[in-house]
Amino acid sequence: MARGVLKSVELAMEAAGGGAFYRSVGLERLFRDAQACRYHPLQEGAQRAFTGKLALGQDVETAG
Repeated sequence: MARGVLKSVELAMEAAGGGAFYRSVGLERLFRDAQACRYHPLQEGAQRAFTGKLALGQDVETAG
């Protein structure tokens, strides 16, 4: 899942071009924040539980 997040923000940055690096656009922060999954990844099962709860509008503090 982490690879999917990284690829998604990479493609978004490519699509936006140089403007993606302006803070006012908002992609710069998303790109930077997504890089954290390289260093703080959740285990696959915990990630699925977190994502499912988030998608269903449930409390994500107790996910995993």
